[in-house]
Amino acid sequence: MDSFLVVQEFHLPPSTTAISTLFRGQDKQSAVEFDRYLVLRGQDQFIGFIDGDEADDEARFKSSNYKLQPYAQRGWNHLVVLGEGSRTKYFLNGIFIGQANDRDQSDVYYIGNSSGDELFAEYIDDLRIYSVSLSHADVGSIYGGGYGDMFSTIQVEENSTSAEYPKVFDLYFGKDASLVEVDDLNESWMVLSPGTINDINQSEDNSSYRISINPDTSKTLHTLEIPDLPTRFQNLSLWLDASEPQGGSFSFESDNELTLWLDGSDASTVTKRDGSDDIDTWQNKVNPAVVMKSTYPNFSQF
Repeated sequence: MDSFLVVQEFHLPPSTTAISTLFRGQDKQSAVEFDRYLVLRGQDQFIGFIDGDEADDEARFKSSNYKLQPYAQRGWNHLVVLGEGSRTKYFLNGIFIGQANDRDQSDVYYIGNSSGDELFAEYIDDLRIYSVSLSHADVGSIYGGGYGDMFSTIQVEENSTSAEYPKVFDLYFGKDASLVEVDDLNESWMVLSPGTINDINQSEDNSSYRISINPDTSKTLHTLEIPDLPTRFQNLSLWLDASEPQGGSFSFESDNELTLWLDGSDASTVTKRDGSDDIDTWQNKVNPAVVMKSTYPNFSQF
């Protein structure tokens, strides 16, 4: 069994007598203890798993001999637990970090804080469980250089000190460990709350941007919303069927999201730019089961 997850903001380490658990089985093994597949042990901050069949309390925790140190792992991190033969391997941000010379196989019934006061992470963005054993190369591919392997995502790095104003951030767009070109990212795509955006400069290949902002100094929490991959229309046509009772619709909702009714299974309604997945024209059809929104924001807090 292999599990993949991305978490933002590890919680503070548990007390020396407690643990943090992400995966747990449904029932106790041999009436002794639950199997737990990703555990942070408070007394030494090692990650590993708990073998519920083990009667000896001291031997029940199977350590990877890697100390996670939650204080050093703030921000998005990628963890993989990999069962391979008689061993359980652990990876952090695509890198092998340690292994337990044992392996347990039972059900994964609970994900999260299932046993009370064992909360592992504040946010989980992508969680997967595989029925096959992944290779080390597979783990690296899934991590994708920090961008993942599904959609284009964004990495945000601060390029100013805590005392400097305005604040400067570098934005990188990528997928599958490669940078992705984003044309004409401008202030209209981003929302800073509270504060103002001063300046935006792009790299020559349009894969990274540097922005300068002035956050509201009277506030302690600020959010910068950035779309992972902005979509720009050169021409948008709507197909409204007067014979259809619903008739189609075109509306701006109160949260400024653009909603369209369309038939996503009909490729004839979509025209893309040559050599790109960017949409050039879109003929609207009636199918309220499919909704398109104008942006998919990425949130960065500081």
